Amino acid sequence: MQRFPIVAGLLTVFACGYLLAIPALSETYKWTDAEGKVHYSDQPPPPNVKQSGTLKPRSPVAPTAAPEAEAAPAAGPKNHIEQDAEFNRRRVEAAEREAAEQKAAKEAAEKKKNCDESRAQLARAQSGVRLSRYNEAGEIVYLNDAEIAQEIARAQQVADSWCK
Repeated sequence: MQRFPIVAGLLTVFACGYLLAIPALSETYKWTDAEGKVHYSDQPPPPNVKQSGTLKPRSPVAPTAAPEAEAAPAAGPKNHIEQDAEFNRRRVEAAEREAAEQKAAKEAAEKKKNCDESRAQLARAQSGVRLSRYNEAGEIVYLNDAEIAQEIARAQQVADSWCK
């Protein structure tokens, strides 16, 4: 029974320590007003200030970065204009990708359809059924064996070109 007050006391101490540490992690703003007076606050400065900046909280451990990394400028947070431009760029890229995928799918479907039709035409030519055409006068003319062989060869070429 005596352990409960000890545990409750420890939890209270940890909670208070946590709550005190939260403001230390927030950003601190420093700005100079029109009269030349320097202000420090946890709120962003008003828009009509002369100079403004953000103070970073002290880190408990010194950074161990390489000298080359220190020479390169660090990329800070992007403002809303840069974020909007990046969002619009990603949206345009996604739309272009989607259009290219739709075009490729449409071309693939058309190629498959033409392949199926050319194979059906080849199968009909090879089936032994009498093949016919219309002549210039609009009359039906049946193909002889040599013309059927030419039709089969032509249908084979068309099927090969569509069904690669």
